[in-house]
Amino acid sequence: TEIYTRLFVGSSDVYKRQPQDYYYKVVIVGSLEGEETGRVECMLASGTERVSDWVKVDLTPLGKVDRLKFVPDSNDKNGWGILAPAYFAVDEIGFIAE
Repeated sequence: TEIYTRLFVGSSDVYKRQPQDYYYKVVIVGSLEGEETGRVECMLASGTERVSDWVKVDLTPLGKVDRLKFVPDSNDKNGWGILAPAYFAVDEIGFIAE
């Protein structure tokens, strides 16, 4: 799936028309007891640059949370949402015990 997403990102219509403006990111939304605590963005493609390895993302700006929501976003979208595959891999989430 990682390979397919990377190939798609490089061949999408927006990427072909304006590769310097293309982006694909995952927005991580933290919440505690149903209230949003913050958002962190992880850019996976920006212009002609694409991530090709694991990326560490610091979630401490979200503060104390009891839920994480991962939302893919791109400027390659239509009325139904983004056209790039809306999946990605997550590994080794670390938690701090209280």
